[in-house]
Amino acid sequence: MNTIKEVDLQNRTGTPGPAAKWSYDKSHSKVGFTISHFGISETEGRFTQFDGTVLSDEPDFSDAKVELVIEVDSVNTEDAQRDGHLRSADFFDAEKFPSIIFRSRGLQPWEIIIFASLVIS
Repeated sequence: MNTIKEVDLQNRTGTPGPAAKWSYDKSHSKVGFTISHFGISETEGRFTQFDGTVLSDEPDFSDAKVELVIEVDSVNTEDAQRDGHLRSADFFDAEKFPSIIFRSRGLQPWEIIIFASLVIS
């Protein structure tokens, strides 16, 4: 299996062959977010546990299928109290919905626009 870092979408190198499959290279990947705090400041966070794949048969990635599965319990904003609140039913409800799943529905090659569904389950 290849890793995502082997494909340079910007320079269109690393062209996949038939049934090419890449996994995320966690040392070079990040799933993060920014939250506006009362419009005064921003708080950044990330999810430390995630996995996924990119599948493609076409050299231009026009048929690419992207999937990313994020473990909600891995949310980290560097504030244990806030992280606990984010895991609660007020936000992610990690007990009821332990995973966030991102699945592409289409891709616009070379403009890096991915059309997708985001499911918290």
